[in-house]
Amino acid sequence: MRKGTWVLQRMGPDGMPRDMAVNRRINFFIPEWLRRKNTVDHIYSRINMDNLGLKSVKKMFCSETMVNDDIGTRILCGAVVCKTGIDHFTKRGVVFTDGTSVEDLDLVVYATGYQLRAPIVDNDIISDGVKDLELYLYIFPPRLKHRTFAAVGFVETIGAHAPVFEMQARYATRVFKGCATIPPEDVMIADIKRKKNFMQNRFGKPKNFFPPIPYQDLLADRIGAKPKLWPMLLSDPVLAYRTFLGPALPYTFRLVGPHSWPGARAAIMDVWDTTFYATKTRIVPKSIGDLWGLDVGALKILLVVLFALTFFLSILC
Repeated sequence: MRKGTWVLQRMGPDGMPRDMAVNRRINFFIPEWLRRKNTVDHIYSRINMDNLGLKSVKKMFCSETMVNDDIGTRILCGAVVCKTGIDHFTKRGVVFTDGTSVEDLDLVVYATGYQLRAPIVDNDIISDGVKDLELYLYIFPPRLKHRTFAAVGFVETIGAHAPVFEMQARYATRVFKGCATIPPEDVMIADIKRKKNFMQNRFGKPKNFFPPIPYQDLLADRIGAKPKLWPMLLSDPVLAYRTFLGPALPYTFRLVGPHSWPGARAAIMDVWDTTFYATKTRIVPKSIGDLWGLDVGALKILLVVLFALTFFLSILC
């Protein structure tokens, strides 16, 4: 590894899938430094990144991330050895940038990733590679005269990608129908440049990587499918609790707006039962949180937010 990595497990706090713990609207009211600290503390409670030679030279949220449940154990038992970047290859081996080497290699795997390309589309519309790619909101080429083309899926995100792509497609079709708009070319290009500069400063290289929330909320708001907290809090407080403190499920974008779904509320309310149905093959006594139907993880996040707000208000006053 040239610069190291951060290792996240698939299982998040309280034994839930990590993406369901991370992708919550309430999380984005927490300052990034605090979210970073909580994430790093959770990682180090499982594995010591320093002792295993994994730790990235860049801070969390600004570096590459590995999702792997076994790498720590494999290093401890000697099945995997972490090394620095490669300086050069010899006839039968490799020399690393720290001066160490390995001879008599059996196999070299080039884990270089892939180049983002759309070979069926002219390069004037979609350029090869992220560096020269111009897409407003990561969807619309800004220099096309007619808004009849959309690029869906040219992004990376945390957790499932399909819900993000679905929201991109929903927004694109509303634009095609004339039910949603996009700004003039100069406004789109300025927005693209601003986002490119942000990504370059954050990661040190061109990248289209961000959490699904609030990006999905932004697109949903433009087509009228974004759930509104205060009206929902007055009309259905239980649903508001699940929607804004619980996982940001795709169902939340089917509560209102075009192509809303009558079953969306029930799907949101039953999410934990459907998530863990396949694993609950042995019935165990319920905890207090289960008895009350509470999402303990969401309550912890809410308490952190309330504490942070109280702290900052006390400073201001």
